[in-house]
Amino acid sequence: MSRITTLAVAVVLVAVGIALYVHSSDNYAACKSTIGGIVRALDPASARDCADAKTQYVGSIVLIVVGGLAFVAGLVPGRNRS
Repeated sequence: MSRITTLAVAVVLVAVGIALYVHSSDNYAACKSTIGGIVRALDPASARDCADAKTQYVGSIVLIVVGGLAFVAGLVPGRNRS
């Protein structure tokens, strides 16, 4: 993969990660609250929703980290293949 392609993929990964983080952070914070814990204990559907929110939250952080690493890898010059 060329450096430009690597940088473009990295930027897309980071952008998607940030968008997912913004979307999921409020839901995850609500689930981590005291009232969210009580509701999770009483309602199985809420427990599943909170599990999904946690998965989205962690996934968004992973996308941001992987995108950042790909960006750094795109900046590092590779070997000449002569």
